[in-house]
Amino acid sequence: LNTSFFGGGPSNTDDTIIYFRNIDTIDWIVRDSSTIRGRRDTVRKFRDPSAWYHIVAVFDSTNTTAADRMKLYINGVQETAFDTETNPAQNTDSVINSTSYTTYVGKGRDNGLLFDGYLADVHFIDGAALDATSFGETDANGVWVPIEYAGTDATVDFVAGSEGSVIGNMTETPGGLAAAFDGDRDQTGGGSGTGTSLPSAAAQG
Repeated sequence: LNTSFFGGGPSNTDDTIIYFRNIDTIDWIVRDSSTIRGRRDTVRKFRDPSAWYHIVAVFDSTNTTAADRMKLYINGVQETAFDTETNPAQNTDSVINSTSYTTYVGKGRDNGLLFDGYLADVHFIDGAALDATSFGETDANGVWVPIEYAGTDATVDFVAGSEGSVIGNMTETPGGLAAAFDGDRDQTGGGSGTGTSLPSAAAQG
């Protein structure tokens, strides 16, 4: 079963999506007019549905190094082995953070890829290409753990705490604050809801 935890765009041929594929990889696709402009589909498998994963996706199409325009970190380690790897052209725009389209957490563009699980401490950063150390660290036991984001060099559009607290302007269409990103408006479990949406932002990234 394919399940998306982040995405947005006007159609399934013009969108951005990050999701767990039904073959247990994490796949990140940036599409424009049916053409894949950028993609990272991991070689590594993620087969434990009960495991906690710390995921950081960095899109910086201004980077002069093509391979660094889409970076994916899992539990503090940058993924470098991909079954499919497509580098976006320099200065490529994605539909994420567009004033024209909604960005979703806990689903893709439509309701076909609802995320069935828990998402906590979700950050959306606009204005800086940060790596995983801005959001986590290795503890004394060698385990990667989340830390409080303390950066001031970017706009944090929303932060959802694992205790259900909500900071900022995170909203859910058709309305109402949401602290659980399980693809369901009731905030208690995955299922048939519409996911959580971010308001349109002022810039495209």
